[in-house]
Amino acid sequence: MGKHSRNKGAAFERQIAARLRELWPKARRRGNAQADGQRIEADVEGTPYHIECKRYAARPSWDQCVRWFADIPRDGRPPLLIVKADRQPAMVLLDVAPLGLVSLPLDAWIAGVVPVDAVDVIWRD
Repeated sequence: MGKHSRNKGAAFERQIAARLRELWPKARRRGNAQADGQRIEADVEGTPYHIECKRYAARPSWDQCVRWFADIPRDGRPPLLIVKADRQPAMVLLDVAPLGLVSLPLDAWIAGVVPVDAVDVIWRD
């Protein structure tokens, strides 16, 4: 991963932590803590979720998002994946029983108002 990509990802993590402080005042971007090459912290700490953030130029496929979601370490907190592509709104992916993995706009999730048509049970590639 190049320096520009790392900086872009780190900036996105800081942006998400700042947005989530609306809900959880202790939300912060984590450092680069790893143990034996394995991630031991979420990208954003201080929330009840294990949050991973992905920032790319092009919108990733649903299959890629499912793989990223499956790779989130299970540490007792519900996993949450936040994905952002250039010129697209950030999307939150979470597991909602009984629907399974769903995506919805970050702004709607933070506001606690999720219109029915904002939930994409099927990713539209």
